[in-house]
Amino acid sequence: MKKHHAAQTGRVIQMPRTSERRSSRRFDVSWDAAVKGATDGGATFDEQGSLSNISSTGAYLSLAKPPSVGAQMELWIRLPMAKDNWMKYPAEIVRIEGEPPRVGVAVRFHTIRPSFFKP
Repeated sequence: MKKHHAAQTGRVIQMPRTSERRSSRRFDVSWDAAVKGATDGGATFDEQGSLSNISSTGAYLSLAKPPSVGAQMELWIRLPMAKDNWMKYPAEIVRIEGEPPRVGVAVRFHTIRPSFFKP
């Protein structure tokens, strides 16, 4: 339990801890995504996947063969309302869950504003 001091009374108030560490709201989606980047060893990767949720600070997606935690990448997300428009975030892989053929990948964005592209 976290302890917080009440300013006026000097009492200590017990606040329950939560396991939620996210500071921004997540939105559940089912959008096409692609990742491109390089591992620490210099190997490049370019893979298609599916985005499960997104927030202003990161996203969660499914990939068949993700690179390792810490890999730097570009996350390309196809906008559902305009099939030819994509947004791109520079990101880092912070967590990998599961086993192939589909692996869950959590990424943290390096910027809160994406770049927008039309191929």
